[in-house]
Amino acid sequence: ASNDIERATDIARKMVTQWGLSEKLGPLLYAEDQNEMYMGGGGGRSMSMSDETAKVIDAEVRLFSDRNYQRAESILKENIDILHAMKDALMKYETIDAKQIDDLMARQPVREPRDAHDRHEAKPEKEGVSKDKAVDEIQKPTDESKKDESKKDESKKDESKKDETNLDDKAE
Repeated sequence: ASNDIERATDIARKMVTQWGLSEKLGPLLYAEDQNEMYMGGGGGRSMSMSDETAKVIDAEVRLFSDRNYQRAESILKENIDILHAMKDALMKYETIDAKQIDDLMARQPVREPRDAHDRHEAKPEKEGVSKDKAVDEIQKPTDESKKDESKKDESKKDESKKDETNLDDKAE
């Protein structure tokens, strides 16, 4: 939560000082450098700014933050039923897809995810072969792969011998 507050404050400060979105201060740039904004303990006051301007900036940042906090809170309260339905869907399905979110936003019953049947209907194992054995069989190296690994090891050894020979020649 603290990171959210930090980021929201940073965006509000940029709206006021860099993007010119403050009605009181207008479309002017008040901080050219990110480091300037935080000089003197993070007050948002750069060296070329008066105390009065810094106070106005702080007040505008506070106004943006408060206004948007109230807006977010209002949206959540107006849609608390969707929020609870989403929580219930997540508890039931663990993940939800775009179609389910569309259902939620339309205040409709949430459909099962597309792959729900695949998850619930596990494929039966072949007789006498467990999943672990099947995985072991897949991961077991073949004779071909063993030969390939052996060739790679030999070529690496040959390259290192060539490098040693070249170093010996240069040393002489």
